[in-house]
Amino acid sequence: MDNPLQYVQQLAECATQEELPRGHVLPQALARLRAMRTPPLVRPWGVFTAGALAFAAIAVISIVSYNGNATPDPILVFFKAASMNL
Repeated sequence: MDNPLQYVQQLAECATQEELPRGHVLPQALARLRAMRTPPLVRPWGVFTAGALAFAAIAVISIVSYNGNATPDPILVFFKAASMNL
């Protein structure tokens, strides 16, 4: 929208259509803030799972490429060296 006053008017119309809260509104406000603060794609377990899947994919690709080539993959060499030090 180019006209800011038209945008404010549209916001006011949307606000008047919402039902007014009754009673104590603090739990509702906190629930809305929590929902707005952590979107579903940024939750810690989702990030951890994505990282673990990416690490597993790199490991599988490096193992497959090692079996197909005469020269070893540098990532696979790193995995072997890390496993020897454990």
